[in-house]
Amino acid sequence: MLTEEQIVRHFAQMRASLLGYLRLLVRDPHMAEDLLQDTWVVVLKKKRFFDENMDFGAWIRGIARNLARNALRKKQPSYMPLPELAEAIDNAYAAGSKAETEQEAIKLEHLRACIDKLSPGNLSLLRLRFQNAERLREIAERIGRSVGAVQVALSRVRMTLLRCIEEYGKHRESQHGLGIS
Repeated sequence: MLTEEQIVRHFAQMRASLLGYLRLLVRDPHMAEDLLQDTWVVVLKKKRFFDENMDFGAWIRGIARNLARNALRKKQPSYMPLPELAEAIDNAYAAGSKAETEQEAIKLEHLRACIDKLSPGNLSLLRLRFQNAERLREIAERIGRSVGAVQVALSRVRMTLLRCIEEYGKHRESQHGLGIS
């Protein structure tokens, strides 16, 4: 059985490709971002069911695909992607995920550095949502804000982290380009 730290590392390594996968499936970037968060919640809840002999990427894409299918049924009952399309997307992502592992590890290092820079309030929001796997409604009740306000706050934190990761990466590249370590 994988430890929680290993699961966090694997999930972080595949975050970008999983988000791209979800965007292809649902064709809505906001829905894809929400589904990515929901996927993380399900992964945490079902981590004991993961068999180490399985491909982690395939397992997590299966969870994401099922969540996407359910979300699409609710949003647009008439639209469902063809199973062949979903299978083709799965195959493409499975092949590409191995090549991205080193680059994703670097991004994970950048993410850790950026998380360290977050304010205590933003860090608390991230922990409630991703470490404790609480739903937006639960977080809103806990901190006395509306669900919409929590959703916006989490979105802003994600964007802050994304910008920080990009800037951290540019800074590191410029240091390595100058021979600074």
